[in-house]
Amino acid sequence: MNQNTGTNNNESTDLYKRMQRGDPQAFNRMVQEYEKKIFRIAYGFFRDRDEAMEIVQSTFLKVFRNMASYQLGSNFSSWIYKIASNLCIDRYRKHKKREENTLEIYNRTRETQPGNPAQMALVESKKEEIERAVNKLSRRQKMVFSLKYFSHKKLSEISDILGIANGTVKTLHFRALEKIKQEVATGR
Repeated sequence: MNQNTGTNNNESTDLYKRMQRGDPQAFNRMVQEYEKKIFRIAYGFFRDRDEAMEIVQSTFLKVFRNMASYQLGSNFSSWIYKIASNLCIDRYRKHKKREENTLEIYNRTRETQPGNPAQMALVESKKEEIERAVNKLSRRQKMVFSLKYFSHKKLSEISDILGIANGTVKTLHFRALEKIKQEVATGR
């Protein structure tokens, strides 16, 4: 069973074949299967609901238009995630936006006891430092970071999605975390 989609490879192949034959129910099933997952990838990258929804819609449109380019036997979910990731990168390049992102540390700080105003002020200050640091990441570091911490993908899955070597993904992940730590430590 494929952990990414909840479907196994035979089901994905059958779904793909049905979509290729023009079965609208198959396409609707695929949308239901991947809509939230693609939204998490895009939202993690842009931190903007409208941007994320546009990426979701663009992804499904591109999947529909490019059904012939999918190679039967390859991982269907990786193909869809790669399309979504590329659309995020393209949109980022086109608009040159630097939207806010957060780090896993920020998620932990949100769980802090809400009753202490001094502690809450410290948490808010840390959150802002982390967000500024994440905004300074390169496009590729930001994409790896987003897939890792917002879509909860393993580094090997990110490698497949982005179509880059696993070692490159590990390096991008490591450098992103180091850059964030350095930025937060120096308070830049």
